[in-house]
Amino acid sequence: MQRSGTRAGNPALREGLMMGIIVGIILLVGVLLGNLDTLAPLRTFSPLVSGLEFIVAMTLYLLAGLRVSQQTGRVRTGALAGLIAGLTASLIKFTMASILILPHLDTMRQHLFSQAPSGLERQFATTPFIIGVLLFADGIGIVVEFALGAGAGAIGGLIGKRRVPVPT
Repeated sequence: MQRSGTRAGNPALREGLMMGIIVGIILLVGVLLGNLDTLAPLRTFSPLVSGLEFIVAMTLYLLAGLRVSQQTGRVRTGALAGLIAGLTASLIKFTMASILILPHLDTMRQHLFSQAPSGLERQFATTPFIIGVLLFADGIGIVVEFALGAGAGAIGGLIGKRRVPVPT
């Protein structure tokens, strides 16, 4: 029989998804603020917003690892929770960025085509090339977020492992 006060399921998955969704929403707000033309004066604060997003994301990844390792007493589950949180957040951001960018592909292609010199370089101003570059850049972002989440979750796991209640 399960004790009251404990939760069923995998704590790393539960905490990782919860923190990942929170970080994903925060990153989503950053993407939306960066793409609104009406907020052009706020773009001067873009590095500050990016820095705050990074600090909040790392804190929440660390918190996910800390909470899970306090429950399990293992650093590995803390790292797993951070990894899941990083993957969840990056997939939310990738999906939203793709939704915002895809309608503007023709405009981007025309801009690149007008900037490129005539000849072979104009072949790169095609829609498939632009999509490939965007997917590559977002793919690198996913890998980086994935690694940062795992690292911060492992650090949280190390901290949380020391805080495991001693059984009586």
